[in-house]
Amino acid sequence: MKIMRYLTFCCVSIFPLLFGFNLFAQQDSIDSKITSRNSEIQRLINEKKDTIQVIEKIKTSEYRVLELLKVIGENINKTQSKIKKLGYNKDKILNEIKETKGKISYLVQIIQQDKVFIQKKLYAIFYIKKIRDLTPFLGLKTFQHFYRNKHLIETSASIDVRLLNKYEANQNRYKKQQKKLGQQYSEYLVLIEQEKEQKELLKFEKTQQLTYLDHIQKDQVIRTRYLREVQIEIEKLNNVIFDLENKKHNEKKAISFQGFRKHKHDLPVPVKGKLIQNFKSKTTIGKSLFKRGLLIETSPEEEALSILEGKVVFVGPFRGYQKLIILDHGKGCFSVYGNLSETFVQMNDIIDSQVSLGIVGTFGTEDRSLFYFETRFNKTAINPMQLFQAVHWNP
Repeated sequence: MKIMRYLTFCCVSIFPLLFGFNLFAQQDSIDSKITSRNSEIQRLINEKKDTIQVIEKIKTSEYRVLELLKVIGENINKTQSKIKKLGYNKDKILNEIKETKGKISYLVQIIQQDKVFIQKKLYAIFYIKKIRDLTPFLGLKTFQHFYRNKHLIETSASIDVRLLNKYEANQNRYKKQQKKLGQQYSEYLVLIEQEKEQKELLKFEKTQQLTYLDHIQKDQVIRTRYLREVQIEIEKLNNVIFDLENKKHNEKKAISFQGFRKHKHDLPVPVKGKLIQNFKSKTTIGKSLFKRGLLIETSPEEEALSILEGKVVFVGPFRGYQKLIILDHGKGCFSVYGNLSETFVQMNDIIDSQVSLGIVGTFGTEDRSLFYFETRFNKTAINPMQLFQAVHWNP
């Protein structure tokens, strides 16, 4: 019994603790916050404009960079063409070197053959002369041998002169081909050096091109990301201002609440069901816990509805009442919705009439859905029945 009185006392005493606030002071605070947030939004908008102007300047600078990139691209194409041409010239020189080497090889072979043949001819002349010198006796046969040998020597000498001339000509051709080969090698080395220089130039130009492109891309990414961040901050502040404006509107609406003291038999009931306990009647269910209000048995999963517009000033578990919701209707008028298994509202929500607040739950060991409803004026519980329209609860 003492516990029940303590719970009843707690229920009665929560009102001055929960609702001792100044709505006008809260509204001034909200106005101040809205002004501050608007100033912050204006600062961000100005910052966004400045950033866009900077981006436009960067775009102008980027245009010059793009022109430079265009020139670099043209230079790269020219360098690549030069490298290609140098490669073609290298191949051409290599083919010429190969051809010259073939000619030199052929001349070496011919010269070597002529050299051997000349050597043989010299040996032949030597032996013919020796034979002629060894003919000491005069006579017809000797005379014939002498002239025959002389003819052979003259013929051989004539052949040897032609052979020597050919040999000398081949030697000159050989020297020319060797000189030509040296020139071709020199030209080839020059082409290799030029190709190396052009490749280094191409590498530098491509590196320069990539550096400019990377700079442009990074700058664009940084500016775009910064703008996105500014836009996100603006959206956040817009949401904050919207919430504050909504809160301000709700506070104004809460100030305008007139309570239910002037309402007589014209408010809707919070639930449909069977009246188990009337106002200040005695019952075994909860004993004195529920005597300051109404106890209604409802169908399972019944929704509890607000009887009048108001502000949620308490929502949460409360010992003896499962989950409890208290609405402030203004002018010191409150309505209490107890024994809920689920709640659909939050603190400081502004609720219109006939809005679903939660689901009715079971009470203790009772295997049925029981809803508790109470109305108060300041600290005093009043009979809710005088507020409702025609009630179809069957006691």
